[in-house]
Amino acid sequence: MSKKGKIQITRNDDYEEVDNELTLAMQALDVANQRVETLLDDQLRPETGNEEEVTAPDTGEE
Repeated sequence: MSKKGKIQITRNDDYEEVDNELTLAMQALDVANQRVETLLDDQLRPETGNEEEVTAPDTGEE
């Protein structure tokens, strides 16, 4: 069997900068998702109030 050498990974500041940018993007998406959810809740909520039910007039025909 061959011996495997130890690999050392060095992180530079680029990774931290990318991570910060991704964090900000995820936060912006969370805000946008919350706004969409609120909008959909408002649109899908059944309206209640003083509205009268509209029905077709009775013509006597069936």
